[in-house]
Amino acid sequence: MRMRNLPTDALRSFLAIYDSGSVTSAADQIGRSQPAVSLQIKKLEEILETSLFRRVKKRLIPSLEGEKLCARARQIIAINDEIVGEYRKPELQGNVCLGIPSEFAITLIPAILGRFNAAYPHVALEIVSDLSRNLIQIKKLEEILETSLFRRVKKRLIPSLEGEKLCARARQIIAINDEIVGEYRKPELQGNVCLGIPSEFAITLIPAILGRFNAAYPHVALEIVSDLSRNLIQMQQQNKYDLILTLHHQASKVKKNAISSDRLVWVGSQSHQFEKSREIPLILAKEGCIYREKVFFHLNKIMRPWRIVHTNPDLSGIKSAIEAGLGITALAKSTVPESLKILEENEHLPPLGYVDICLLGRAGRRTEAVSKLEDFISSSLRDFKS
Repeated sequence: MRMRNLPTDALRSFLAIYDSGSVTSAADQIGRSQPAVSLQIKKLEEILETSLFRRVKKRLIPSLEGEKLCARARQIIAINDEIVGEYRKPELQGNVCLGIPSEFAITLIPAILGRFNAAYPHVALEIVSDLSRNLIQIKKLEEILETSLFRRVKKRLIPSLEGEKLCARARQIIAINDEIVGEYRKPELQGNVCLGIPSEFAITLIPAILGRFNAAYPHVALEIVSDLSRNLIQMQQQNKYDLILTLHHQASKVKKNAISSDRLVWVGSQSHQFEKSREIPLILAKEGCIYREKVFFHLNKIMRPWRIVHTNPDLSGIKSAIEAGLGITALAKSTVPESLKILEENEHLPPLGYVDICLLGRAGRRTEAVSKLEDFISSSLRDFKS
């Protein structure tokens, strides 16, 4: 789920850069390091999905979106500081030298001292161990404001008087925050996409790519169907799919929209020993499979005897037959399961060449969801090959 709360620290950094035109000056002004300020701006830009500054010579100039943000950022900071100033007591100052048992140095005491230091930053603590903080949000808020915001009545948490006072202005900050985020962010991608993929891609490379797509665009409903490329193309002509991933011979005249290529390799079990057999035992997909055609062509070309021992329409069945020691097959290199072994080419197993991977869309206007999935698959396959 995307973040929707604008951190006040990041808004302070934004306003400091807005006013000074420099990350260095902003860091000095708010007492943070330059990398920390830069990271806060980056985080803010990621939440709002826009660029807030542009560089002109040595100065950072607000973009149009940065100009729009400024007034409401100041409004949030003003309300925040008003709340904190109203609740906080005069700042405590002093020096404290504290010795702690070594067995407490990395467990309970650092958390306690971390909360104390956050609440009273002007008290100088001299301690032996490093501090660690692990504060829940309400506890942290109560320490910032130096007050209790809730009281327990039986099993319910009831707002204290101070909690009631905070409520209206907290809602005001959230309302401004959500208004900003809603204005900058694009609507979440939605829609339905029917994707056809070759059977041999169904249990290896493509599921990982589609898993990442689903995580990035959870409101896009994917329907995935696997089949032979030949069958997918026939169904595509009937507009059954929004997108299909197909395999073609590199010399094919009918291929379109090639996005990548892959080398065909011989694949066997980890204990493979079939080269010296009189006939090579083959495990292949059914007729119409491009790999099947290439295997027959190249073995016949060197006059190497072969026989089909098992035919299966999907990679999972072919994989099981190979693992059982029934024979060997040919696969695109990127789709070889980890449990199988790529066999070296030799006088018995000739090179099989390459296949082109093509991505075809339905005729007519495409939805944004279809276009986004097309770009996602294309870039993922190209990145994989590189």
